[in-house]
Amino acid sequence: MDFDGPNTRRNFLIVAGGGLLGFSILVFVVISLLTGAFSGEPAKKTAAEQTPTSSTDTPNTSPTPSTPSEPEEYNNEETEPYPEGNTTPEEQNEPEVQPSEPEKIVSLNKSSLSLTVGDSSQLIATITPEDQNDDIVWSSNNWSVAQVKEGAVTAVAEGKAEITVTVNSEFSASCTIEVKKKSTEPETIAPTKITLDKSSVSLSIGKTSTIKATVLPDNATNKTVTWSSANARVATVSGGKITAVSAGSTTITAKTYNGKSATVKVTVIKPVAATGIKINTQGASIKVGKIYTLTATVLPSNATDKTVTWSSSNKSVATVSSKGVVTGKSSGFATITAKTHNGKTASVIISVVAN
Repeated sequence: MDFDGPNTRRNFLIVAGGGLLGFSILVFVVISLLTGAFSGEPAKKTAAEQTPTSSTDTPNTSPTPSTPSEPEEYNNEETEPYPEGNTTPEEQNEPEVQPSEPEKIVSLNKSSLSLTVGDSSQLIATITPEDQNDDIVWSSNNWSVAQVKEGAVTAVAEGKAEITVTVNSEFSASCTIEVKKKSTEPETIAPTKITLDKSSVSLSIGKTSTIKATVLPDNATNKTVTWSSANARVATVSGGKITAVSAGSTTITAKTYNGKSATVKVTVIKPVAATGIKINTQGASIKVGKIYTLTATVLPSNATDKTVTWSSSNKSVATVSSKGVVTGKSSGFATITAKTHNGKTASVIISVVAN
């Protein structure tokens, strides 16, 4: 081969130029890779994809189109809104929001309550919407005054307390409790009825009769009875004792302090005096230790007072009871006498003989 000829020199130059171009490209690729690795940015495209930086690197070649650069990031506060229907990258990464439970409305049947120490009352909670899984908690802010269990409130001591029902640790309602001191006064039990042991009484002038009143119930606190007469000129009354004043009729009333009442009708008649008295026998004989009954009759038959008193003239021989029963004591004679209230008398001789 002729190395000194013109063709030989031209071929050499072409080969040398091609080698220089390849070396330049290799150096550019290495520099690009190293620069990207140290800067932390993504590696640039390979040298084969890059547009030569100067015409000297690629002689006699047409420039290649440049690769579009990455869009710049803008920090302007005002940005174009995303098209309707699209979401931002942040929204795309947010977890789906689960729907919350509906809000509950809690109420109590009473907003305030007044109790006496020792008393109790039931509070009722209404929950809307209600769920069988609701967690319901009752509480008192002053346990020493009022306590609560499942809505049942118990008054413990004088003072105030707030009873609260809480549902699911979020929704609640309250009732104000005022506890009063228990009264030391005994419970008052009022009379419900009054009765009398007689419905009518007949008396002669000057006579008396006592009426008994009963107040019911038996444990009534106040059993005071007030007595009155509709006509005190006919009969008067005091503490249930009726006194006949003059002929006629009237009504006696017994009344409790709270107005319960009962009445008795009183008739007062003009007295008919006894005009005489007789004994059923004129005389009798009995043995010692034996008895004999005498009967006395007051005259007239309509005498107002038919009371009879008996007496013996010789009690060592014979005695006589208030009923006219004669008892022989020893041998002898005794006079037995019957007397009316106004002094009319009748007598009989009793002979007592030995056995």
